[in-house]
Amino acid sequence: MQLPVPPTSTAVAGLRALKSVALADGAIHTLERQYIDAIQTHLLKVDAQFDALEFIDGVTLAEAVPDMMFRERILRGAIMVALMDAEVSPEEEALIEEYAKAMGTETASLRTLKRIAHQRMAMLKIDIVRRGFIGKRLKLLYEQKGLRGLKEAFDAIRGKENPRLRDKYLALENKPEGSLGRAYWAFTKDSGFAFPGEVGGPPEPLVFHDCVHVLADYGTTISEEANVVAFQGGFQNYDPLHTLLFVVAQFHLGIAISPVAGAEHMGITNMEDVVKSFILGTQCKRDLSDGWDPWVDFDTPVEELRARYNIILRP
Repeated sequence: MQLPVPPTSTAVAGLRALKSVALADGAIHTLERQYIDAIQTHLLKVDAQFDALEFIDGVTLAEAVPDMMFRERILRGAIMVALMDAEVSPEEEALIEEYAKAMGTETASLRTLKRIAHQRMAMLKIDIVRRGFIGKRLKLLYEQKGLRGLKEAFDAIRGKENPRLRDKYLALENKPEGSLGRAYWAFTKDSGFAFPGEVGGPPEPLVFHDCVHVLADYGTTISEEANVVAFQGGFQNYDPLHTLLFVVAQFHLGIAISPVAGAEHMGITNMEDVVKSFILGTQCKRDLSDGWDPWVDFDTPVEELRARYNIILRP
């Protein structure tokens, strides 16, 4: 998903909005500043002094940003800023709501923010799952296998063993060295994870995520998990916001969204890495979360797949 660079006037107005939200509760948190700096440096590529950026209200912001695409990006960025200190203040919520109303931007993102702010966890989880990559994979599973496929996935979440599925994945050990199948098998073993079909293993629709770990060379610490999901958000051909909200909720707000990974409170310590991973993901030529079946590529060398899909590794 390529991200067009906005005009300088739009970029500066967006930076003013992000800073205004960060200051709405009286102080700028370290991660808020990291996030805004990373957006300015790596996405907006605009030369502006942070200390000189002035407060901007909703009407002024809407006048400065006529393009709806950039308006929506600014709103999403503002929502991310509000979550960086792990608490959405009433002042932050009110300012973002003012921006959304003035710009006429989508309401789904705002509803999700309100659910976080007001601790409506059940609906929040449904929002993030339905609108993010997990919902996309479950929808594909239903289209391919119907209710039987969904039952297999929910059996896995409940810890039920599936010997047929387990044996299929254990056999990946026999794939050629250097292939994605063998690399995925090694990644799973080395990480101490269970395979699909084993007790504690992931539902099969989420195998693609571990394959992205392999292809993009991300580890399994909390920070690396945050980065690899941000990378996924970058290559998505649909709205990445709820995937990025998954990152913040799961690894920073301590809200368990994933059925197979533990949540971590204040686990993100470097927002620049998250933003840079997202940008690397935007260079990928294919959305691996939408319609990609890893089994089609399990015999193919990892290096060949990186070239085919333009997966750029971190320096």
